[in-house]
Amino acid sequence: METAKNTSKISSLLKEKPVEKISDYQSNKLLLFTNDFLEQYINVPVNIDDRTMRTETLAKLYATELKQDDLSNFEGYRELKSKTYFSTVEYKDMAIVQYDVTYNNVGLVEKERKKKEKYKDGKTEKIREVVEKYQEKEIKKVHALINIPVRSVDGGYTVIENVFFTQVPKLSTNKTKPVENKMDVEQKPEISATEKDNVEAFLQDFFKRYASTSVDDLAYMMKKPEALNGLKEFQEIIYFKAYEQKKQILVKVSLIFKDTGSTMTNTEDFSLTLSKKDGKYFIEKLTHTLGGN
Repeated sequence: METAKNTSKISSLLKEKPVEKISDYQSNKLLLFTNDFLEQYINVPVNIDDRTMRTETLAKLYATELKQDDLSNFEGYRELKSKTYFSTVEYKDMAIVQYDVTYNNVGLVEKERKKKEKYKDGKTEKIREVVEKYQEKEIKKVHALINIPVRSVDGGYTVIENVFFTQVPKLSTNKTKPVENKMDVEQKPEISATEKDNVEAFLQDFFKRYASTSVDDLAYMMKKPEALNGLKEFQEIIYFKAYEQKKQILVKVSLIFKDTGSTMTNTEDFSLTLSKKDGKYFIEKLTHTLGGN
């Protein structure tokens, strides 16, 4: 009887809990639609019949009566080389889906060249020079951000306005400082020199094992074991600070790893919280940063 009551109570709570609806413009279905549209839109075939088929396909993706571009004067073809989803800018009743695209505009330019051909003058075979017409490709590579205005209607999507192109924005900036060891910035005192030497010796051993062994092998040294399992080789510690914190030791280190079987090296940062029992250190927490605790 008690189980039945509990089941009924849970069912009631589930009914009362509001269901968070995912916006149509945050759904993966939108990206499936815009991916398909992008392939159809960017790729323009050279053949007239294929272009007609492209127009008919796009008509099903455009809003009713939205006029398509006139490509009758485009001699050549256009081909999509790469596309990467960039972002979605959502408005009240529509969204603009952006892709970073690279495509080639391929022009077919008619040119002339001279070539030699054989011909017969009576029974004599002779060679003459003739002018031959041919088409040469002129490829113009374009890298841009394409913006696709889309509206969701009854669970489906449609392109409601002409797409437009903008420059791909610069995503990098150097207007910030790197993550720092806050304990050092705040000039917190370090542990004693003797304790620090002991901690460093422990870390030398730990990071050798961390690089070369498996998670299971580190279970006795860490609360939440993790390991590289031979992916890297530990080289050296190049930055090391240790502070007493709530009867534990907070360590900040930067060290160098080397790719196994290569001379390629990389620097990594760690913050570790150590406890000590019976003269042995144990890693209570490990994070991949010099910041935080």
